[in-house]
Amino acid sequence: MLNSLGGGASLQITIKAGGNGGLFQSQSSQNGASPSQSAFGGQRSNIAEQLSDIMTTMLFMGSMMGGGMGGSLGGLGSSLGSLGGGLLGQGLAGGLGSSLGSGLDSELGGGLGGALGAGMNAMNPSAMMGSLLFSALEDLLGGGMSQQQGGLFGNKQPTSPEISAYTKGVNDALSAILGNGLSQAQGQNSPLQLGNNGLQGLSGAGAFNQLGNTLGMSVGQKAGLQELNNISTHNDSPTRYFVDKEDRKMAKEIGQFMDQYPEVFGKPEYQKDNWQTAKQDDKSWAKALSKPDDDGMTKGSMDKFMKAVGMIKSAVAGDTGNTNLNARGNGGASLGIDASMIGDRIVNMGLKKLAD
Repeated sequence: MLNSLGGGASLQITIKAGGNGGLFQSQSSQNGASPSQSAFGGQRSNIAEQLSDIMTTMLFMGSMMGGGMGGSLGGLGSSLGSLGGGLLGQGLAGGLGSSLGSGLDSELGGGLGGALGAGMNAMNPSAMMGSLLFSALEDLLGGGMSQQQGGLFGNKQPTSPEISAYTKGVNDALSAILGNGLSQAQGQNSPLQLGNNGLQGLSGAGAFNQLGNTLGMSVGQKAGLQELNNISTHNDSPTRYFVDKEDRKMAKEIGQFMDQYPEVFGKPEYQKDNWQTAKQDDKSWAKALSKPDDDGMTKGSMDKFMKAVGMIKSAVAGDTGNTNLNARGNGGASLGIDASMIGDRIVNMGLKKLAD
């Protein structure tokens, strides 16, 4: 249990192994939600609820501890993280030790985030969430995290109704992404417009609800892009290339997209060591990528896979400059629309991983 380290008000936090440590009431408890939901809908709701609680804890805990505590918070995150603590230690040490430390003008916090976060992000969902939330805040504030003197919210600490409204905004955004897909959810979202004072100018439940919605959308998008950026491949000869085992489920999704457009991607090819030329595989892209034989696929085929990954990344990022997305298949299907649909599924995979 921790007491806040500064300011007039005292904040008491019980750190648990998971969840939000009891700091904020969960969204389902606030709404009186019944557990008798369908399995799929219930899982989707649980993911959104869990992540919105984590994002609430991460954003407001540092603010409540006081603007001058950036260095202490960075050190606290480091100590608890190295001991393998719960959400506070792991999340703050990884992503949030960086975000709150640098955001509150603390060289110590920022340095810890850079060094410690890099090592933890690959294995800890809370650290990954902290990193994504920090990136979303940087985007929202135009890279001005380090200029937020006195903390992200200044001297006016958010009220309980404002915090609850933020949580609901995040939950609504993530639920929309998980239910309808990022591409559709973004089309129905109005991003928050901040004034010169940044988050310090926010006031009222409506503004904080929109803040939560904006950050939820951004974190969802970044979760998908992170999944795509982290796809790893290897080769054990100049002619045998493979997607790494942990990424083959996602590669299968991308392969299904490639199979829809043989006029763009052709068919996968393989080449044995004693062959002079490659041969066309009788497998689909989806199967060749997710369940490869010992021969794998040629470098040229792997390059086509990475081209497809790039198209889907552009669709998730909303990059209209990628002219490949304007292409149409032989039957008139839109490559851009299908890339967005695959991107939506990969975004959901990324969000589920953050909630595991």
